[in-house]
Amino acid sequence: MIDNSRQRTFLEYALSVLVLAIIVTYGYGHSLTVTYPGFDFSIGNSTITRIYTIDSSSQELRPGDKLLQVDKIAFEAYVDTLGHPLFTGVQPGEAVTIQVLRGKQVVDVLWVIPSPDLLDILERLIVFWLPFVVWSAGTATLFLVRPKDARWRLLSASSYLTAVWLAAGLASSVGIWHASEVMRMAIWVCLPVYLHLHWVFPRSLGHLPVPLKWGIYSISVFLAVAQWFQAFPIGAYYIGFIISLSGSLLLLAIHAIFQPDQRYTLRLSGGI
Repeated sequence: MIDNSRQRTFLEYALSVLVLAIIVTYGYGHSLTVTYPGFDFSIGNSTITRIYTIDSSSQELRPGDKLLQVDKIAFEAYVDTLGHPLFTGVQPGEAVTIQVLRGKQVVDVLWVIPSPDLLDILERLIVFWLPFVVWSAGTATLFLVRPKDARWRLLSASSYLTAVWLAAGLASSVGIWHASEVMRMAIWVCLPVYLHLHWVFPRSLGHLPVPLKWGIYSISVFLAVAQWFQAFPIGAYYIGFIISLSGSLLLLAIHAIFQPDQRYTLRLSGGI
C-alpha cells in the first residue's frame, strides 16, 4: 500500500514537471530562439500589424501590407505547415527580400533584420503568463484537492491539457518545434476530457456507459494522432474546440437547471 502511494505521488510529480517543461520549452523557443523580424503580422490574414524598427539600410514596410513571400518561402506555404519559422536561419543585420501586397500593387522590400532589444524579448515572455497560471491551477488541484476521485483526475487533466495547448498555440505563431501540431492534438484530446468533467462536476448527471465513454476517448486520441500526420485540413481542430466549448456550456446549464442545489458551487468555480 505504501509503495503504491509513493508510486502515485511520483507519477503526480512527474506529470506536473512534464507539463511545466513543455510550457518552459515553448516559452524559451518563442522568446529566445526565433529571429525577431522587427514587425508583427497576423497569421490569419497575413497583414503586417505593427512595425518595431526601420533600419536606415532597409526599404520601408508599412502596417497594412499583406505578406506574400519571404525570400523563397511563400506565406501560404508557411501557414499551411507552421512547422518552421518564417525567417529560418536569418541573423540580425542580414537582409531578406519580403514581397508584400500594398493596396493592389505587389512590392518587393529589402528588409534588414534588426537586433532585438530587451523590451522585445520581455514582450514575448510576458504573453506566456496564462499557460503558467493554468498550470499552477492544475498543480494545486493535483496536490491539494481531495478526494482523489474522477472529478479530481478530470480537473487536473483539463488544466494541464489547457496549459499545453495555450503554450503551443502561442509558440505556433512563430512556427517552432511542431507547436502547431501539438496545439491541435491537445485540443482534440481536450474534447472528451472537458465534456466528461462537466458531466460529473459538481455532481454527476448520471451513469455513463463504459463503451460510450471509452469510445469517445478512443476517437479523440485517433483524431489527435491523425492531426499529427496532417490528415485533416489545417482548421479542422476548430470543430473539436467548438464542440468542447459549446458542450461544456450546455452541460453547465443542465447542472444549473436540474441540480439547483449546486448553483452556488458552480458560481464559486466560475463554471470551471
